[in-house]
Order: sequence, then C-alpha cells, then structure tokens
Amino acid sequence: MKGETLNETESELIEAMPDCEDVPTARDAIDLVNDVELVEPPILVAGLLHKGSTLLLGASSKSFKSWSLIDLALSVASGREWWNLSCTKGRVLYADFELTPFFWRKRAMEIAEARNLTLDNIRVMNCRGYEACAALLAIEREAQSQPFDLILLDPLYSFLAGRDENSAGDVGLILRRLAMLAESTGAALAISHHFSKGNQSAKEAIDRFSGSGVFARFPDALLTMTRHEEDGAFVVDATVRNFAPINPFVLRWQHPLMARDGSLNPADIKKPPGSFQTKYTLEQVLSVMGSKVMTAKEVELACRDTHKMGDSTVKRLLKKGKEDGKVIQPSAGLWQRVTGSQP
Repeated sequence: MKGETLNETESELIEAMPDCEDVPTARDAIDLVNDVELVEPPILVAGLLHKGSTLLLGASSKSFKSWSLIDLALSVASGREWWNLSCTKGRVLYADFELTPFFWRKRAMEIAEARNLTLDNIRVMNCRGYEACAALLAIEREAQSQPFDLILLDPLYSFLAGRDENSAGDVGLILRRLAMLAESTGAALAISHHFSKGNQSAKEAIDRFSGSGVFARFPDALLTMTRHEEDGAFVVDATVRNFAPINPFVLRWQHPLMARDGSLNPADIKKPPGSFQTKYTLEQVLSVMGSKVMTAKEVELACRDTHKMGDSTVKRLLKKGKEDGKVIQPSAGLWQRVTGSQP
C-alpha cells in the first residue's frame, strides 16, 4: 500500500519479472483450436515428462533421491527405461549442489556399470559451495551455449540461500526463476526436494514436501518416494498434470539402483510404531487357502490376485495365524488352515 516500503523478497520478485513489454496476449479460442503449428512438446519420459516441463522428486532424507536422479540422467542420455518408463534419448545437464565431484562420479559409474550404460550426452556441473545465484547464472549460460533436453537440479533446498522455505513469497521467487530457466532453454527440469520431518503415512502424497505448499503446486509432475513397511522398499506416488494418471508402485533399493518390485503392495506404507493399521486380515488369507495345503508362494500369489495383498503382508499374517493356532505347517515350506478355523 501507499507509504509502505517493499521488503527484500518483494523487490527481488519485481526484479525477476520480465520487461513490461513482454506480456501475455489473448487470442480467440477458435484460432487456438485451428493452430496447426501448436503441437505436443516432445516426450522425454513416457507418461511423466515433456520437454519444457518440470518434475519434482521428493523423499525423506537418505532415501536415495540423488541415486535416482543420476539414474534418470543416464536413462535419458542413453534412451533407456527409467523405473520401467520409456525415455527418449537426449542431452542432459546435471547440476549437483550436494556431492563432491569424486562421489558424483563414483555413483554414476556404479549405475552405468550395473545397467551397461555409457556417460555420453551428459554434462556435469559441480555447484557445491557456490552461491545459489552464481550457480544458477552459470547453469543458464551453459544451457544457452548448447541445447539440452533435460536439466537436473539436485537438491532444491540449495536455492533457498537463507530464505524461508515456508514462505510462499520466498518459494515463489525461487520457482519463478526455475520456470524461466525451463522457458528460456526449452529443456525439462528434474529437481529433488525433501519431505517434512516425521512419518508421512497419514498425509496425501502431494502434502509430504517440506515447506510451502507452493512447492507441490509448481511442477507439472510430482513423484514421491515414501517408505514401505518392507525394509529397503519405497512406495512411489505420481501426480501428473499433462498425462493420464499413473497407479502407485513400489521400488526396492538394490544398490546402486531402485528397481520395481511387483510383489509388494503400494498400500503398505510404513507407519509409526504403535499406530500400525491395515486393511488386510488373517481371515482374507484363510479364505484363499480353503482346505488346500499350499506353499508360501502359492498363498502369496492367491492373496495378490484376490485381495491385491503384498507378499510381506501375507508372510506376517501367516505367522500370526500360526501363533493363533489357525494355521499349521504340516511339513517344511507348506501351510494349511486348521479345520474349523474362520472363515
């Protein structure tokens, strides 16, 4: 209002805005519909990411986010699948704000060896220790000097530079700069960000990111990796703006890669101690067993087909059934329902 001075964030937001001559214009909808030059941007990751769009990958600390982004970089650079999603081959710029060059190289080499990939088509910029504004300027210059299809920024908090991640104004400034980077280069952006502290099982996937809700509203695609009840496994929830919905799936950490594990149920997110609840029951396991003598694998397959129950849940319920006297093991590796047990 009149008479008030602008704070630092407001001044920077104004400075970050383009020249006043560069403003959006309106057009008739019928002209838009008939515009034959208006085509879908190239797809980099099937069902997930176009060129010029932004992907935000979130997880709790030490959940292999950087490993996953490096794997994505190699997948796009080689035109190979990433987490079973097809990638279009393209040039990649990886700006790392966290790892030293030695350890980035070590991880990239381990992933490349595990997947039989090369490190062609990738440029790497080590930004650790540099001021965020200087690093971003260097990234912009690099991206303008040669074409890139994908730019990876790891992690997002490095751009905060003392700003408050819970402030919509501060976060909005950062994300506007990143949006301008995608617009000016035409490249897709893939960025990592951390979850808020504490267990995430009671939150919607889009609400698990730390800081302002602007983080979750900004990207065109969101991927969250939330710990599964099975050790070393993570539930991936995808929220996409420009593609059909992607069903949740589970990844298992198998150093140096995250790999899909179809045997685990995405509904089995890890819950805090003392608050474990599940929609699955021993009675469901007993119902598929009937009067048959079955191997554990046969019980798991039957429960997966009938109830979409994860293998780890079946194992836990079989153990409980044995303790409760409702299931026995007539011989090693075999399971049988006790006659007369419910259901």
